[in-house]
Amino acid sequence: MIETMLPLLSASVAESSPAWVDFVSNWLANLPIVLFIAGLVLLIAPVYKPPWVIETGLWLIAVGVIILSLGVVGVIALRSPVLSLLVALPLAAYFAYLLPASHRGLAVDTEATIAAPPDRVFACASDPAMQPRLMPVITESSVKGGGPLGPGAVIVGKGRVRGMRFQGEDMLLEFDPPRRYTERTLGAPLNQVTVTFEATGDGTHVLCQYRGLMSYPNAVLAGWLMRSRSVDRLRRHRQEWLEAIRREVTQPGPIDKSPALSILISAVSQQPPGNPPPPQFSPDGLYWWDGVRWIPRPGVPAVAQPRTYPPPPYVPGYSGGGTPSFLKPAPGLRIVLIVALSLEALLTGLLTFAFVVATAQQPGGDAFGYILGFAFLAMFVLSGVALLGVSLRAAWSRWAAIAAGILISWTCIGAVIGIPVVVTAARAPDLTPRRG
Repeated sequence: MIETMLPLLSASVAESSPAWVDFVSNWLANLPIVLFIAGLVLLIAPVYKPPWVIETGLWLIAVGVIILSLGVVGVIALRSPVLSLLVALPLAAYFAYLLPASHRGLAVDTEATIAAPPDRVFACASDPAMQPRLMPVITESSVKGGGPLGPGAVIVGKGRVRGMRFQGEDMLLEFDPPRRYTERTLGAPLNQVTVTFEATGDGTHVLCQYRGLMSYPNAVLAGWLMRSRSVDRLRRHRQEWLEAIRREVTQPGPIDKSPALSILISAVSQQPPGNPPPPQFSPDGLYWWDGVRWIPRPGVPAVAQPRTYPPPPYVPGYSGGGTPSFLKPAPGLRIVLIVALSLEALLTGLLTFAFVVATAQQPGGDAFGYILGFAFLAMFVLSGVALLGVSLRAAWSRWAAIAAGILISWTCIGAVIGIPVVVTAARAPDLTPRRG
């Protein structure tokens, strides 16, 4: 498709007299391939990648898709403007539909009853060292800094999915053994898991609630119709995780301690370590270190719980969603957005001026030149409106800035400015009017 369309696009503007039209059209014809290759290199590079690198790769590919869509519409417009409009409207509706976060949310609940006490099940499910055995995609998992588990602790993990290596950090927002814990991925769109443990007559009922948000480029590439498949994949992944926990806690192993082994561990654990740590629970949650000795959990008196963070604020459509205050982006993103929009307005203004000058010198230009010229004019107007709205903190400024970033990303140079504009406009927390 690309190989047959690009020569046609280049040939369609071969007779255009203005040199700037030839320059822009050539870049539009070749840029999608460059973006596709760059995005794939970032995704499949044989190194462990943090979430922002993966998101950058997805953005490059998504922008390539948008530019390719623009090229298809442009080629069709040279043959039939009406048909190009019929093609452009569904594409624009598709890209616009995925802008609101509510259209990209994922909610998956899985549950199971495991024939084991809640202490044992909670210890297995929450232990970072157990995750490579519970999730085949995880290769390494540990607590950052080696500290105890608790609210605010960060778990560092590495893994592989279909040959792609990734690494990330999950923060524990809640940790209440053996009843409940909540963890959320840092540096990524909403990716939060809450696991609840409840004692029943048959053992422990485990409820796993996942709340996620597909990033915009991921949603564009995966497609709205693929959303149900993503939900099914997540549900199957969590069901396999619960089955792995069932196998671990119901078969003899490190967690299933016999009475004799428990007595031996209790006797040995009475020996204070060389450098006594602060009071804390043991990794399996069965013993409490009071600073002098280990005490079995059933005999632990009322222990002062570690400092807890408040639960994240509720966001409609997500259970326990929202962004805690310590995860919000810096207010300085608004200044970055103003600078990016200023550069966009300057660039599109210069291109619009070049179009006006070329049209005045050669008024008999072809249709494709006028299409590009009016496109740059629309980008200039939209970027100016967005810049004004962000400067005045208008309520609609965020959506205007996102639209301006997406529109300029259809051009070759604009992809360098458009992506920062879209990302910054989506994450800046202080674009709304300040309340006295």
